[in-house]
Amino acid sequence: MEAVLHEELREACTEGDLAAVRALILAGADVTAKHASTGVEPLDYAAFHGQWEVAQLLMRHGASPEHAVEEAQRGGFLPLAEYLRIRRARYQREAKAAADEAKRQKEGEVLARKARFQQQHNEREQRRRGELLAGQVQRAAEHNLLDEQRKEDKAARRAARQKLRKETLTRAAELAESNKDKWNKNNSRVAELNAQQKALEEEHRRAAAASRHHDFISGGGGRVPPGLSRDGLAHAPSGASSGFGSSSQLRSRLSIEALLAEEPSANLRVLEENQALRLLPPTY
Repeated sequence: MEAVLHEELREACTEGDLAAVRALILAGADVTAKHASTGVEPLDYAAFHGQWEVAQLLMRHGASPEHAVEEAQRGGFLPLAEYLRIRRARYQREAKAAADEAKRQKEGEVLARKARFQQQHNEREQRRRGELLAGQVQRAAEHNLLDEQRKEDKAARRAARQKLRKETLTRAAELAESNKDKWNKNNSRVAELNAQQKALEEEHRRAAAASRHHDFISGGGGRVPPGLSRDGLAHAPSGASSGFGSSSQLRSRLSIEALLAEEPSANLRVLEENQALRLLPPTY
């Protein structure tokens, strides 16, 4: 369909049928369509055949007089060629102005896009810096909080150590006092035990003396040799031994008799204890 319209438009331009050209343009024919084999536009046909009104109508609907000047010159229509040259110059200026305007619009759009991109970049950068600053502030606050917590923990540990040291010293003082009391009690007990031990040793010694005295009396018949008293051997003759054993036995006998004379009950108790221990034979 378009090819038919283009062919009819070229024929109408060649014949100069203005009404037909207007009708075809209204029907949708393209005034800039080129011939498939020659590449010639409808305005070139009109210029070659000197169709002024058709050429003007085509140019009003967007036809370009770029090559129509040469076609008018080839057809011998110099006034039309001059007119087309003027229109071509105007068309070129308008095209250049339109191109410049389009370029400016494009550049403006590019600048606008760059400005929008820069604005977005700045906004992102500001947000990033704000987030970074907020993070730094938060980290600083957390660090300060951790420092405070560490200080509090350190103070609490110091207080706990001081309390523990105080309790330890108190317990040590109490333990020392308790040990002192125990030591005093132990010393008193040891002193008592030593006294008891000394008393027992004294009793054993006296028991042994009583035993020797008993042996002496049992062996000598209980007689005191002449010249001797119960208080000692001060008047005993040297070498007196008939009926009484040796001089040491005599001294022991006399000492035991002296003890019996001074403390009969105590010595009797000692003799009974020794008899109970089977140290002495019974004498009563």
